[in-house]
Amino acid sequence: MLKFSTMNPQQRKDYENYYRDVLLTGASGFKVLEPSPIFDQYGLRFPTDYLQTIGVQVILLPLEIMANYADAITVDAVNNNDMNFIIQSGREVMATSAEELIERGNATSIGNIAYVVLFSKDIMFAKAMEDFLERAFQVMVNVLKDTIKNLPTA
Repeated sequence: MLKFSTMNPQQRKDYENYYRDVLLTGASGFKVLEPSPIFDQYGLRFPTDYLQTIGVQVILLPLEIMANYADAITVDAVNNNDMNFIIQSGREVMATSAEELIERGNATSIGNIAYVVLFSKDIMFAKAMEDFLERAFQVMVNVLKDTIKNLPTA
């Protein structure tokens, strides 16, 4: 899983250039939007049609960008250290497999996990969620590899 915190300065600069020049412009056929500075009436920072389009592919972005996809309820709970909400949500996540998250999850569910990983005051819980997200990232990478491998050749 990509994380700005583990990139050296050159890697981070290279990624930021790629993000700005390729992902934000859609030059690769895959366009990423910047989050709104405020949550909408549904507690989201992105248009719902965009969230449906990007889906679980958000897991391919760095953790710090994934967290932008968290909903207002999760952000508020984590920022206010509402451990009842955080742990209940975490139990629901951990009751699924990494494969299920990739098959049935969405950008917001992945963003919620990323937000907990980055900002939860419970370090052990955040680490467990990070490990889960890393497993889901590996599942996504394997799905992409299989897709590429099975593409028809010209």
